[in-house]
Amino acid sequence: MNTEIKTINPPWCHSVSFSSKSEQFNHYHDNKVTAVFGIVVKNNQILIVYNPSKKKWCLPGGHVNKDEHVMNDFHKTLERELKEEAQLEDVKGEIFCNAEVHNSIKKFNSELKEDYPYPYSYLKFFEVLNFKETNKRIISEISKKEWMDFKDALYLLGISDKTVLKFYLNQKKITID
Repeated sequence: MNTEIKTINPPWCHSVSFSSKSEQFNHYHDNKVTAVFGIVVKNNQILIVYNPSKKKWCLPGGHVNKDEHVMNDFHKTLERELKEEAQLEDVKGEIFCNAEVHNSIKKFNSELKEDYPYPYSYLKFFEVLNFKETNKRIISEISKKEWMDFKDALYLLGISDKTVLKFYLNQKKITID
């Protein structure tokens, strides 16, 4: 079974490829992981968050902090980001897939004053297996979170997150109408 999916022409990159957790990035790539995201599913719904600065719905997650990066402690990043963006605590997850993004040389964001400096970004996506929901609101760039059916989430998510969700559904053999 081929576990790799490639998509072409997201607005911010040339190509994205995803690989299953069994095909881990080598240590060289782990040292360059820039962001971690969570796939959080409950009662056949997925948790997505709205980022008003990006004007789009996204999977919860974010950039790896320097201390997390030094230790390659991506679980710590996942915990911190899901607490900040989705008010989830006691998060336990396992790596579901990795993504290698070949970034465009052209500007992908009008707010940037120069071209994106890195030719590749390396992302880790976790399947969140356990969590506890809280009402603790932490200051975050996220304005709201929603539990949605997979079909509705696929409609709202941006192209890169949509590709990850399709990969997840395919790997879990989940079909939607």
